[in-house]
Amino acid sequence: MNERSHSRPGLRNLARTCVLASAFLLPGCATVTGLVTGAFTGFVDLPSELIHKGQLNPESGETWAVAIVMAPVGFALGPLFGLIKGVGLDISASRGTSSTSEQFGTYGRISIWRPYAFHWTGENN
Repeated sequence: MNERSHSRPGLRNLARTCVLASAFLLPGCATVTGLVTGAFTGFVDLPSELIHKGQLNPESGETWAVAIVMAPVGFALGPLFGLIKGVGLDISASRGTSSTSEQFGTYGRISIWRPYAFHWTGENN
């Protein structure tokens, strides 16, 4: 066997260990939800965040071209950003600065359904 075939099982085991550790060490609802749904929510949220922040003009043709390119990027990186935002939301909920209904029942910046929307306050804005 070559050296390359030995490294793949090690990387798979490392990835599996990281996922299991995050699921067991950080058992919050938003953490797990962000990790699991991040790809699908990121597909929509990354292009919409770029438009919302004014980096793209929604009335120009180039916006849709960039959105078509950025949607797969949002899909690919969504689980990572969903995990990160989920940890932040779980910490925020444990400190009492946000509620679960804000995190799961809205589409505001604090929502877990928006993995690329950071810098929320405690209010749904």
